[in-house]
Amino acid sequence: MPPYDEHAPHRQGLLDLALMSMAPTNPVERALRLHSKLNLSHEQITELLELATDYHLAREMTGLRFSAAGHLLRPTNPTPPSAIDASRLHLLRGDLLVEDETRASASVERVQEILGEETWTQLVQHYTQETTDLLTRLGPVLAAAVDPVYALVRRDTGVEVDPNDVTVADVLRFASGPREVPDDTDDRHSPRRRPELTGPV
Repeated sequence: MPPYDEHAPHRQGLLDLALMSMAPTNPVERALRLHSKLNLSHEQITELLELATDYHLAREMTGLRFSAAGHLLRPTNPTPPSAIDASRLHLLRGDLLVEDETRASASVERVQEILGEETWTQLVQHYTQETTDLLTRLGPVLAAAVDPVYALVRRDTGVEVDPNDVTVADVLRFASGPREVPDDTDDRHSPRRRPELTGPV
């Protein structure tokens, strides 16, 4: 992030337009991706697309201002700003981060309005399920990340996740795209195996 871009110091922050805030890149992406499952109308889809466009343009302008301020604050600036101006620029960058996150909250509320309470609830349920599936598949990776100081235990089964409980075949199966997770009646899986990692394609 400017003005200290360690990955590309020659840029001196000028081309780094990404704000490291908690704002999502696109607050309507999941709703649009699931439009068929959510049974969205053409009008709802149009409103979501317009919101996505406005959000993108606003974030782009915020990023430009954020980067320009970082450019002036870069340590290699031959004509650095005065102490007062530098302070103003630092405060501006902080305000822009707040602006980015505030915009995100307002955009999510707008998505909620467009979808309506029932459809919004369905969207949240899809999000929860997608997140659960992702974390389940990443179980061995997460277990390895905290091992050996901590152990990762599945809340639903109480079984400790084995960091080595994933194979090349499992990973290649991931690459084939979304698939159904086999149920617990599949006798090919021992309690230590992750059904979502080893089930049929």
